[in-house]
Amino acid sequence: MNVTEINRLDILAHIMGSFNRAQNTGLNCLIFLALREQTTIAYQKKEWGFEDIPQQIIVWCDSLEENDLIELGADIAAKLTRGTCHRFQRCAKS
Repeated sequence: MNVTEINRLDILAHIMGSFNRAQNTGLNCLIFLALREQTTIAYQKKEWGFEDIPQQIIVWCDSLEENDLIELGADIAAKLTRGTCHRFQRCAKS
């Protein structure tokens, strides 16, 4: 997929289909650190490591506008917390 054609939902679909929980959490950390520090996600990856996150995803995320990047981070966080809630609710009902 071409960087100019990628959007937040494409990235979200790709990572939700192939990333594990640790990778989703790591990507979210990099997204919000980049936003906080006003840098790129590629810079944050270089700074912190997180070698389990593919470079292509980093490039795609860095191509997003700031508001789309914030929404992507929120989408990832929502997915992570929904997974936790569902497990907790199942445990609480037993």
